[in-house]
Formats: sequence, C-alpha cells, structure tokens
Amino acid sequence: MIKLLFEFISGIVIFLGLALLGRDELVNFYSQALFITVVTFMLFLNAYNTLNLYYALEEQGIVNLIAEDGSVLLLLMISGAWIVYLTSLVLYSRVYSSIKPVLFSLTAFPVMLRYLSSPNQNEDPPLWLCICFGYAFYLMLMSIYQCIYDIVCHFITSVHIMQWMYRMYGLTVTVVFHWRRVKVPLCMMTLWLVLFLYNSLTFLLFSSETLTALQLFNLTMALTCNSVLSMTSCCFVIYRLAGYVLNIVKRYHHEDNIAPPGDPYSSPDGLREGFGFFFLGLYTGLSSSKISRKLVLLELIFYLIISALVRSMFEIAEPVLLGLASQPSIVYRKHLRVLSFCIFLLGASIYLALNLYFLKEKIPFITPNVITIAQIIAALVLYFLYLYESQQTQIWEALDDYVYFINGSCKVFEFAVISAVLFYRVCDFSLEWTLFQIVMALLHLYFNIWTPAKEGWHSLKQRHQVNQKLNSLPSATEKEIDELADVCSICLEELKAAKVTPCKHYFHSLCLRKWLNVQNKCPMCHTALLSL
Repeated sequence: MIKLLFEFISGIVIFLGLALLGRDELVNFYSQALFITVVTFMLFLNAYNTLNLYYALEEQGIVNLIAEDGSVLLLLMISGAWIVYLTSLVLYSRVYSSIKPVLFSLTAFPVMLRYLSSPNQNEDPPLWLCICFGYAFYLMLMSIYQCIYDIVCHFITSVHIMQWMYRMYGLTVTVVFHWRRVKVPLCMMTLWLVLFLYNSLTFLLFSSETLTALQLFNLTMALTCNSVLSMTSCCFVIYRLAGYVLNIVKRYHHEDNIAPPGDPYSSPDGLREGFGFFFLGLYTGLSSSKISRKLVLLELIFYLIISALVRSMFEIAEPVLLGLASQPSIVYRKHLRVLSFCIFLLGASIYLALNLYFLKEKIPFITPNVITIAQIIAALVLYFLYLYESQQTQIWEALDDYVYFINGSCKVFEFAVISAVLFYRVCDFSLEWTLFQIVMALLHLYFNIWTPAKEGWHSLKQRHQVNQKLNSLPSATEKEIDELADVCSICLEELKAAKVTPCKHYFHSLCLRKWLNVQNKCPMCHTALLSL
C-alpha cells in the first residue's frame, strides 16, 4: 500500500512538473543535462581508452600492436571518439557563445588522467593539478546552478499563469489544457513501448528458453506490468487500440447509419476498455503478483477487455439496426450487413463466456458477456418487431407496449445478474477484501444497483400514471372529429380517433402516450397534464 501511494504521489509530482514547465524550458533542461553528460562522461571514457592505448604502446610498441588482430579497428574507434567529442565541444561553445566548455575540458582532462594512472591515490597531487580540479569543479557547479535557476524561475512564472487560468476558466479547463499541451497519453504510450521492448529484448538475449510469439507476448506483458505507472501506460495503449477498432466499426456502419447523429462524447471510443484494464489490474493486485499468477490474471483481464470491446461494438451497431428496421423501404444488402455483424457479436459473446467459465469455473466472470448476449437478443427482437410494424398499413398501437416490455425485461435481467454477482462476492468468505475492493464494491452498489433500480421504479411509476391519465381522458366523438377537421399536432396525421385533454386539444391516443412518457405538458399550450 505504501509503495502504491509513493508511486501515485511521484506520478502527480512528475505530471505537475511537466505541466508547469513549457516546451522551451524542458528542451533547455534536456540540453543542459546532455551537455553535462557529454562533456564529463565522454571525456572520462576517452581519457580511459587513451591511457590504456598509451600503456599498450609503451609495452609492445606500435609495430607489434598494429600487427595484432583488431588493433587497427580499436585505434580508429578511439580516434573517432575524440573527433566526436571535439566536434561536440565546438558546437556547444558556439551555441552557448562561451569558451567555458573548452576550459572545463582542458582543466578536467589532466585530473582524470591523474585519477586513472596514479597507482597510489594517497600521494599529494601537485598544486597546478589542484587548481585545475578546483576550476573544473567550479565550472560544473556554475552550469548546474544556472540550469536549476532557470527551471525554478520558469516554474514560478508558470504557477502564476496557472493561477490566472484557474481564476479565468476554472479547474477543468486548466487541467485539460495542460493535459493536451504536455501530451500525456503519447508520453505514457511511449513509456510502455520502451518498457515492453526492453523486457522483450532482455528475455530474447539472455534466456535460453524457446517460446512462441504468443507466449513471449504474455511473458513480456507480465514483466512490464510491475508497477502502477506501467499499468497506467498500458491503459493508454489499450485505450488507443480499442479506439482504432471502434473507429473501423463506425466506418463500416457509416453508410447504413440513418439514425440522427448523437452526442459524439457518448459514443464508445475505447475509454471503457482502457480504464477497465487499469481498475481490473488494481482490483486483482496485478503489479505485486508473482509471474505465474500474473500470466493467469492477464489472460483473465484480456478476456474481460475483449468482452467490453464486443459490447462497445454492439452499442455502435444497435441504433443502426433499429433505424433500418423502421424504414418503409427495405434494402436487403444494408439489412444483411448489420444483421450479420450483430449475429457475429452474439457468437463472439457466447464464445468469450464459455472460455471465461472454463478458465476460472466461476459464473461472475461471465457476467459482462451474459448481459451483452441479453442486449443483442433484445435488439434483434425489437428489430423484427419494427420491421413487421413498418410493413403494416395502419398504426400498430400495441407496439409501444411490446417495446417497453422487452426493454424492461432486459433491464430487469441485467439488474438481477449484477445483484447476484455482488451477493455472491459478499458471501464468498474464502476471499479477502482489500480497501480498494471495498470502495469498488460500494461504487458498484450505488451506480449499477441503486441508481438503475431507482430509475426503473420511477419509469414504471410514470408509465402507470400515464396510462391512468389516458384512460381517464374522454375520447372524441365522430361528430367532434368531423367538425374539427384537423390533424394530430404530434404526428401530423389525420385524426380518425382522438383523446381530448383538459385544455381541449385533440391527439391520437398512442401519440399522446409517447409524448407524456417524455414530458408532462400539453404539446400545444404546455399545460401540466400529470400530477407526478
């Protein structure tokens, strides 16, 4: 728990540092760090290699040394390293418009040679060498101080800018602005890719075991997911991959989609799959488990992520399917495309449910697939009902009751399954509860059980009151309809039978029922019709 808290706080600190520092400041910090690394470590390596070459020449002579295999290549490598170093030194001197890098090299080089060549480190160095060391150390401290000073100044300025943005635009806009400016998802995906490649190459180079590509991928994933930060980076990768798959599905149904465009933010985009992996990893303790347990947990988690992806694909195809069924003209090619896709999703959900059950032999793990299967079957039944209604010459008034019954039955089934899973988890005393699992169970209880139950009861109560009100309203006589000679103001169809509201307006009974299920006002004069 302490390790998890430390990683979380470290991630927040790093994110705030990146958010507060601009691109120029980060590039400046990177350039300063690279400058210090090149000038010190490269100089040290060159001094070490040059000194070894000098000792070899002193012992063997240049003729005997050149005669050995690989010695010429070694000479060329040392010469090339010095050329690269001197070139970098000249470039840094021109960039900073200062000869301090050259002076640092000239004063640090004899100190390094003394450190590498002196067999007795207890001997007192000469005065000139002490002066060289002091001046080189002074130049290094000045460079580090200047770098830190610039960062602190920019950091304070950025804090003032963030305070101004917070006062002007609020917390959400400020966080989103810096999130996009720093490109956090791209940084996290890059981190995961580097860790994944590092673990893959390490295993391939230093392990004698022979694995298939799938086994190597699973083992590398297990080695990569060793901390909360690496799991978070993997979360962004899954989010992006799932988004690509869902965009392909949207393009596939773009031609057939005749439904009105909805809210783009409510459309599935892979966020459920990405955060699902993160929360499942935290719930199961993936990062702190042993490799053997990680492999089993990763297989289970990926089955659940694919199940969530199937559900997201169905949420894209469902409005297309129901929209096509309500059209009077049937284009069999479009219907076949959407129907075959939904049947494919149904088969995929059944396959995933069976695999999850045989993997752990516990019913709660197949819950997402069972709910998806119920939703697909309900959508297919509604599709055929709408298709049948579109071929009728008269209005099918019982259709609304059938649709409500099917949707309500599906919701009740989902509620029963989710409640049974939570009850099963509470009654399973063989498993230990962690603090995170208790919090997730409480959130699950509120959002997936209490809220749907409250909304379902409110909907049922409102529909009952609507039916009671409609039954209490008088029906218009044929004489009244003939005298009115008007159309229904809701559907704009001819009035052959109508209900009369207390405000003396005439509507079809079915149209008025649908209207009152949405809002409790007369469509014409906005008089309240129900006492909810």
